[in-house]
Amino acid sequence: MCRCWPKLAWKTFLYNEVAKVQAYATSSEIRLVIKVPLRGTDRVMNLYQIEPLPKYEPLLMRHVQILPDRQTDTMYLAVSESRQYYSLLTAADLHSCQQGLFTICGSEFPLYHKRTSSCSGALYFGKHDLAHEHCNKVILRKTFKPVWNHHKGTPSFWIYSLPMPVKVTKTCRVNGTMRSTYIDLKGAGILCVEENCQVFSESFLLLPTTSGYANFTLNVRRGGHSSGAKSADGRGNGYLKVTRTRQMGHLTPSTP
Repeated sequence: MCRCWPKLAWKTFLYNEVAKVQAYATSSEIRLVIKVPLRGTDRVMNLYQIEPLPKYEPLLMRHVQILPDRQTDTMYLAVSESRQYYSLLTAADLHSCQQGLFTICGSEFPLYHKRTSSCSGALYFGKHDLAHEHCNKVILRKTFKPVWNHHKGTPSFWIYSLPMPVKVTKTCRVNGTMRSTYIDLKGAGILCVEENCQVFSESFLLLPTTSGYANFTLNVRRGGHSSGAKSADGRGNGYLKVTRTRQMGHLTPSTP
């Protein structure tokens, strides 16, 4: 028995996801041109979104924020697998790329060697002296707007930077019962929020993310009679499991 189908199915799905197909006809035939991106040296890159966070400087007694290399709302850093080259991208640069399971971009932007100085490159490769030289810094007012960046995952989490300490309440629904915990937040950090939990204080509210699933039986009829319950793989006496996930919107935190 061949057991390669799951791997073959995955490869087929992958090619369908990344391939581009063009067709043209001649007087005697129809031809298909399939373009598939090829994996090459330093052509596979890890993509990072740059999110500057205010950080408290004890010597200045104020929060300081580093500005990106270019004045744009969103910046990205692409680093090669060898960690020898990198590139700085904007949201406009990524807009021309093919989005999907993988982000596929044409060779339309330069790759810089890690010796080439830039603010983001120096910070990523741990060259703090060069970062101090190439990064622009802004001293923020004492009551700057809190920063909250949400990242999906299991569990999901929030990256935050706050102008002053704040006490928050996290309420979670566990087996139909609401449980509350109190957390003291200050400075910059990461706040993990489990499913069915919400976080709030006097100045902001982070709505929960919930998900659920439903089970149902699939009956297959052959020759005018029912062949019984079938599962998704057709082996019988099973059920299909469908997961429905609902992502609720988040309110923008307000300044105290």
